[in-house]
Amino acid sequence: MNRPVKDVAYYMTLPYTTVLRRDGDKDVIAHIEELPGCVGHGSDEAEAIENLRKMQRLWLEDCIENGQLFPARAATPSRAQPETGSWSVCLEGGQSWPGVPSGDAF
Repeated sequence: MNRPVKDVAYYMTLPYTTVLRRDGDKDVIAHIEELPGCVGHGSDEAEAIENLRKMQRLWLEDCIENGQLFPARAATPSRAQPETGSWSVCLEGGQSWPGVPSGDAF
């Protein structure tokens, strides 16, 4: 029995775990834990999230077009480790980055 494939717009709304961290040059690197290799970079958090969402869309489109399996959503949100200088944010339902307090872990 074939499972119906949902479209990219559906998967873009799911609560994947988004992790932000600063690199050695003080740029921000954002990645989605459940989607290996799905990474966005920026000079600040907003730019990194914007670039990550573009990469997420391309990542999901590629998987769907090639029939590859991938997680439908996060199993459980991760928690930031204070000593790492990174934090985790779960964005749901198109919530934009500006509404999320910088540096807080949910």
